[in-house]
Amino acid sequence: MFKKLTCSMDLSVELSVGLSACLLYLSGDITPALAAVHKVSPQSKIQATIDAAQPGDTIEIEPGIYQESLYVDKPNITLRGIIRQGQWAQLDGGGLLNDGVIASGAGFTIENLKITNYKGNGVMTQGADRVTIRRLIVKDTGIYGIYPTLGHHVLVENNVVSGIADAGIYIGMCDSVDVTNNEVFENVAGIEIENSTKALVAHNSVYANTGGILVFALPGLPRKKTELVYLLKNQVYSNNHYNFGAPGSTVSSIPPGSGIIVLAADQVTITGNIIRDHATAGILLVDHPSMPGLTPDPEVDPSPDRVRIDANIIESKISLGPVEYGIWFHYIGRTLMAGNVADGALELLLPKTFDIYTSGTGQEHCLDHVDSYRIKGPSPFAPCGKEQDLKALPTTMLDPPDSKQPGVNLADLDPAPHAAPLAPAIGEATYNAVCSGCHALNFQRIGPPLTEIATKYLNNPQGIVQFAQHPQKVRRDFPEMPPQTYLGETKLLATAEYILKLAKPAAQTN
Repeated sequence: MFKKLTCSMDLSVELSVGLSACLLYLSGDITPALAAVHKVSPQSKIQATIDAAQPGDTIEIEPGIYQESLYVDKPNITLRGIIRQGQWAQLDGGGLLNDGVIASGAGFTIENLKITNYKGNGVMTQGADRVTIRRLIVKDTGIYGIYPTLGHHVLVENNVVSGIADAGIYIGMCDSVDVTNNEVFENVAGIEIENSTKALVAHNSVYANTGGILVFALPGLPRKKTELVYLLKNQVYSNNHYNFGAPGSTVSSIPPGSGIIVLAADQVTITGNIIRDHATAGILLVDHPSMPGLTPDPEVDPSPDRVRIDANIIESKISLGPVEYGIWFHYIGRTLMAGNVADGALELLLPKTFDIYTSGTGQEHCLDHVDSYRIKGPSPFAPCGKEQDLKALPTTMLDPPDSKQPGVNLADLDPAPHAAPLAPAIGEATYNAVCSGCHALNFQRIGPPLTEIATKYLNNPQGIVQFAQHPQKVRRDFPEMPPQTYLGETKLLATAEYILKLAKPAAQTN
C-alpha cells in the first residue's frame, strides 16, 4: 500500500519510493546532490543501470545496438543517448521484443535514441506526469511509435516516426500536451490526439500516412471528451498511404487520402496549416455514426462542435495513377469484406478529393471564406470572426505544472499485497494507464472489447492474469498481445477484477 512520507518542508505525499523521491516530487526539480549520471556501453545492460539508479539520475547511453526492452518505474529519470560522429545509441527489438521503453514514473525524459523493430510500441508512458520525449528516431515498432497515456504536461518534440501500424505519435487521455516539430510519415495515422484536452500540435511535417492528423473522441474509454485542441502551422500533405491497420480496428476505417480528421471532438482550432494533395479530403469533420464499429456512449457527444478552420492553405486535387487506384482497391476490398462500412459513409469508399468533408450534426463551426472550398456534406459553417491571437494559445510551456501537486502515477503503487480497499484503485489506475490503449468497453480497438473478455472469463480473474502473462495469438484479426508480466501479479489481478466489475453487467446484458 502507499507509504506516508513526511518531508522536512512539513508536507506529505503518498508514494512507494524513498525520501529522496518525496523531495523531488515536492520541489518539481532535481537536487544536484541527489542526481548522478550513469554511463552505459554496448557491453553492458541499460536495464541493469536503470534498476540501480535513484530518482533524479541520468543514464547516458553510448553509441551501439542494444537488444533490450526497458522499464522505468522511478520518478525523474532521464534516458539520454550519446551521438558521436554520427553514430547513435539504438534500441533494436529484432522483430521479437514487444516494447522499446515503458515508463511509469513522473518526470521522465528520453532523448537522442533510435528505437526500431519492436512488435508493440516504441516508447510508452503509463500514467506518468511531466514527460518529455524528444529527438528520437522511431521506426517499425508495431502498434504505436510514441505513446504517452493518462499523463499531464507532456512534451513530444523533434522526433522522426515511421512505419507504425496504428499511430506514429499517439496522445491518449492526456491533458496539457505539446506535439511540436516532429516528422511523421508512412504510418496508418500520423499524429493522433484521442480523448485528451488542451493539446497543441504545431510545426509538424505529416505526410505519406493513411490519415495525417486525427483528433478523436471515442466512446467506451475512461475519459469522455476531446476538447481545446490546436492544430497550428503544420505541413500536412500527400497522406495517401495504403491502410495497413489491424482489420476491424478503429484506424482500419480511415480512408487513404485523409489530411486532418476531427471525430466528435469539440473546440478544435485548425489554423495556419498547409494541407495539400489528399485523395479523400483535406479536412474531415465526422461523427460516430460515420465510423463503423463504434457503440454509442451516453457520456460522449457523438458529433464534433465548435471547430474553427481559418488561415489555412487547403488544396486537395491529386492525380490518381495505377498505384493510387491499387491502394484504393485494397482499402475498398478489405473494408467490404470486414463489413466495416458505417451508415451514410459509402461515399468515403471512393476517392473524391474534397477540400472539406462533413457528416452528422456538428454545430457552431466557423470557416474563413466559405465559398473558397469544395465542401461535401452539410455545411454548418459561419464565417470566422476576428483572427485569433496565436501567441495566446495555451501550451505546456506557458502553463507549467504545479510542482506541489504531482498527481498519482502508476509507478507509485506499491507492488506488495494490498488491503482490500486499495485494490480497486490499483485495478482502475492500471486499466486506464495500460489496457485502455488497446481495449474499450464495448467496441474493438486494437484488441477485443472488455465485454467479450468478461464473457470469456466470467468469475475467473485469474484466467485474465494468466493470459496477460503468457498471451497467445488467438484470432487472425487481432495482433498478438504483448506479455504484461512487468506489471506484477498484484496489479494484474487487481486489473482483472476491475475489468470484470466494469464489463460484466454489459456482457450479461448482451
